[in-house]
Amino acid sequence: MTDSYFPIREYTCKLLEAVDEGIIDAKAALEAALVYMSESSVKDMCEVNCFFEYEEDDGQPDEAQEWADYDSDC
Repeated sequence: MTDSYFPIREYTCKLLEAVDEGIIDAKAALEAALVYMSESSVKDMCEVNCFFEYEEDDGQPDEAQEWADYDSDC
């Protein structure tokens, strides 16, 4: 990643390049960023990037539960 793509993101680019070059461990950079961010920012980032797929609970059993209720030997 070069600075020409994101000229305003100087430190973002530096950090990503350091990770790419093996100077900084990716897990250490991730942990530092997550600890620095608020919980609501972490939640927002996860939602925007679809890291976790959440299905709204409609109160209805899923297909597997329906079969288990119908015939517990299934």
